[in-house]
Order: sequence, then C-alpha cells, then structure tokens
Amino acid sequence: MPGMEERREDLLFAALLIRHAIVDPARVIECLDAQETALRTQSHPVPRLGDLLVRRGYASSDKLGTIGANSKA
Repeated sequence: MPGMEERREDLLFAALLIRHAIVDPARVIECLDAQETALRTQSHPVPRLGDLLVRRGYASSDKLGTIGANSKA
C-alpha cells in the first residue's frame, strides 16, 4: 500500500499532469478517487497514479515518462 510519501508524490504528479495538459483533469481525479477508495477499503496493493492512468487507457507509459513518471505499467 502506498505510504504517505508515495501518496504525496502521486498528488504532485497529478498536479503536473493537469498543469501540462498531459491527461484530462477528470481522468486524473477519477484515478485519484480510485486510489482513495482502495486505501479506505484496505485493498492490496493500491496502484500508483501512473499505473492506473495507463491501465485505464488514459495515457501511455511513454507520454507519462515525458514528465518523469515512475510508472511500472
């Protein structure tokens, strides 16, 4: 499960994605909400933001990599 540092990194990453118009803000929020739900329900493992965006088809690993994403997808 992502710890506090990973959560902070994902929130900063979300802000960069939105600021640079890499991913639609609604899609970013949807994935952050999915993370939050997983955290509340203690689902394991909780996916990182980049992983969720790629799995759902909202961005490619290459596109996320343009701003230094640390996505495993």
